[in-house]
Amino acid sequence: MPHEPMFENITRKDAKLVIPKFLFRALHPDAFYPSRKNVPLRSVFRGMGLHSRLVVTGHMLGMSAQEIACAFHRRTYEQAGYFSVFESERDALLANFAEAGIDISADFDGWMARGDFLYSSNHPKAFVFADILLRALSGRFLPAAEHAHAREILAQVPDYLEDSIRWPVYPEIAAHHGFEGSLSWRLTEAAGGASLALGQFVLQSFEILDGEAPLPRHVVPGFEMCADALRSRL
Repeated sequence: MPHEPMFENITRKDAKLVIPKFLFRALHPDAFYPSRKNVPLRSVFRGMGLHSRLVVTGHMLGMSAQEIACAFHRRTYEQAGYFSVFESERDALLANFAEAGIDISADFDGWMARGDFLYSSNHPKAFVFADILLRALSGRFLPAAEHAHAREILAQVPDYLEDSIRWPVYPEIAAHHGFEGSLSWRLTEAAGGASLALGQFVLQSFEILDGEAPLPRHVVPGFEMCADALRSRL
């Protein structure tokens, strides 16, 4: 006699679990993915085409690497609008998950209380993924009685992104949210896995941009605000 199926009608609508992609740019408002005709621009991260809006804008304006490096401070960030995007980014993140029936609002407050919970805007740390998964499973596939045990199991899963790229939360932006930031970028293993200080990061970005055809201004989000912020530093 054939075995009965373990899950009855597993394709039924109420058994479908959809977890949206994660994207929260408010702690890394300077980072973006420029492309030309949908082809990502090369970057210091090699496999990931991340660039700094300030560096790319400054390069387009003909500024020197040293001038741009000296512009990485609070006044520039304020003029470029980097502090004003937090609420809209938070609301967009929560709404994206809410559409899938996953309320992460309480979890989000907990992440912010822990400080820097991201490696980059779309690569959170492992505990964030664990919280999202538990929130998505609870009340659907995970009984309340098993919640604590599931959390213990997830806590043992290695953070596979820990050795990958890291875009820093700039000190003034981090201080605005009550934790300590840095100006140290970490490359992917494919790019050598090294850490770059601000000056190194700008210089290496310049080397790449020097070898590329000029980018149109519309490629850089908020180009005019970034340009005005940089011009005021000259």
